[in-house]
Amino acid sequence: MAIHPSRLAIFRGIAPRAGLQNYSADHRGRSVLSGMVDDVKRVDEVAGNILSLVYEAKVDVFGIPDLMTNMSTRGEQWTAEVLRRLNLAATGKGLSGSLVMDANETYEQKTASFGGLHEILDRMMQLASAASGIPMTLLFGMSPGGLNASGDADTRGYYDRVKVQQTLYMQPAMSVLDECLIWSALGSRPDDLHYTWAPLWQPTAKEQAETGKIIADTHKIARDMDVLPPEVLGRSLVNGLTEAGAAPGLEGYVADYFESEGE
Repeated sequence: MAIHPSRLAIFRGIAPRAGLQNYSADHRGRSVLSGMVDDVKRVDEVAGNILSLVYEAKVDVFGIPDLMTNMSTRGEQWTAEVLRRLNLAATGKGLSGSLVMDANETYEQKTASFGGLHEILDRMMQLASAASGIPMTLLFGMSPGGLNASGDADTRGYYDRVKVQQTLYMQPAMSVLDECLIWSALGSRPDDLHYTWAPLWQPTAKEQAETGKIIADTHKIARDMDVLPPEVLGRSLVNGLTEAGAAPGLEGYVADYFESEGE
């Protein structure tokens, strides 16, 4: 079965370095995932190694006189006695926090140091974040460090970069397919038909209200300048307030009002 090229949205990968030949027979480029997968795997490996150290954080070390000699001469009987001795010590330590020992036995605790491991893991996470182009707050779901840090600046920067990719990379690649869908669905191509990408950053109610005030003030200035007909300014104002989310549904309410008035 043959598929017409107009039914495809072709997204090319990372372009090769200058002078590199025969990198891909169909010129698709290198996968965008190949440059970040290794760094993400390293983060997982470092985290796994740190986890294994947790189980070795505290080790009890018992010194039993002539242990190896008795094991070689007395065999399994001695081994059973040693295990019973260790179980008795663990039971007493767990119940009362006390440890009864023979005068010739020794006991000490070996503790592992975790100093610097957090910095190593954090640095590996930073490398993975840089390789993927995704802020650490989004990639790993961690809270940003620093006094009064919210991570909003990094998130906004990432969303802006995604917006650029949508506009300059994805939309041109989908343009032919979009036109085919429009003609297939409507049977024609209206000149005023267009679409915009949904914003990734969701403004707060306060930000929406401030945006609405700015839009209203701008239209008021234009009306005072008397450069546009009031009807045009009114339609623009209603559309702007609706699109900004400052007055949800206003455009529909205005249309219903004029329809009921017979205008």
